[in-house]
Amino acid sequence: VHAADRDWGDEFDQNSGLEFRKNYTAIIQKREDKYYPYDVETDITPWDRMPVKRELKDGQVFDLGGRKVTCYHCPGHTAGECVAIDDKSRILFAADACNRKFLLDCGVREEEKACVVAATEALERIYHLRGQYDVVYNSHHDYRGFGAPLCENVLPDLLTCLQQMQDGTAEYRMVPDDLFPEKDLIEIAVWKNVSVSFIQL
Repeated sequence: VHAADRDWGDEFDQNSGLEFRKNYTAIIQKREDKYYPYDVETDITPWDRMPVKRELKDGQVFDLGGRKVTCYHCPGHTAGECVAIDDKSRILFAADACNRKFLLDCGVREEEKACVVAATEALERIYHLRGQYDVVYNSHHDYRGFGAPLCENVLPDLLTCLQQMQDGTAEYRMVPDDLFPEKDLIEIAVWKNVSVSFIQL
């Protein structure tokens, strides 16, 4: 894990970590409204032991024998968000760093502009590496279709939306929260089929 996210999850022990994973998976499963391959009760089990965290550095290369996977720091969704490029399959594994519904983690409103700037710079860097990858896979298949790569317009459209947020030209809408639809409406910035919102604390 990147140093900027080093403390994430430290509050969980075996029991609370299991409960968190089950609850979060149930939320995503409900949001999917289509095929979801996990059964919360049988597929999410306790870990034999808590994972050991090791620091992941920007540009770190994992030689897997016949292929190399390079990780890049890409803050935005979290301060320590990272992506990985597999040089053999030419896949960019974007995790939550690039989604059609991009969720930024900035604690308070005063930090939002800095968070948008950091995410824009990080994603521009990843976009300029596109000669190293052909397709992008992200973490949530409800944002791309099960088993399919992310549409190739998502990253450039996301960059446009983030830039519009910086220069004051973004279109904003109030919509239900994807993760917690029972809560108040949230504000999102919209460009074409992409939206950007902030984690609601």
